[in-house]
Amino acid sequence: MTFSADAEAAVAELRPLVQGDGADLELRNVDESSRTLTIALVFDGVECPDCVMPPDFLRQVVSKAVSNKLTGATLVLEDPRLH
Repeated sequence: MTFSADAEAAVAELRPLVQGDGADLELRNVDESSRTLTIALVFDGVECPDCVMPPDFLRQVVSKAVSNKLTGATLVLEDPRLH
């Protein structure tokens, strides 16, 4: 599999973590040369963003899953609650 395909598979596995609260995870960008992927937390239609997994814990879980699936990958996690 390619880095992009592995990144898509990793995001697909992670999406259920936030979907139960009405949020979602989107793969926004994959840079194969630098092995960087950007994942965004999306709150379209979410009434309580604070009810979704806390930002620090979400980052920890997503980072661990990405590093296990994509050796040497760099994660950029966009969470609108942190802006």
